[in-house]
Amino acid sequence: LAARAAACLRAYQNVEVINGDGCRDIGEPADVIIVHAGFSHPHPLWLASLNPRGRLLVPLTQRDREGAALKITRKGKGFEAEAVQQIRIFP
Repeated sequence: LAARAAACLRAYQNVEVINGDGCRDIGEPADVIIVHAGFSHPHPLWLASLNPRGRLLVPLTQRDREGAALKITRKGKGFEAEAVQQIRIFP
């Protein structure tokens, strides 16, 4: 998935696709973080790694794998969250 994304985005010099464990290391602060797995809450590392006005898109799910995709934006010293769409995660 990361190789395909990198190939599709190669023309954009301001985009870098990183394949790794995003719960262990984000690298540099980011403008956008997109999570592709269901979680019960946003990982503290993701929130800490957002630049000012940076956005995190994360699917938040419950045990039944249903939930919502949330867009979380860093606003000053806090965050603003917005439900984008209802989702269901399949293993």
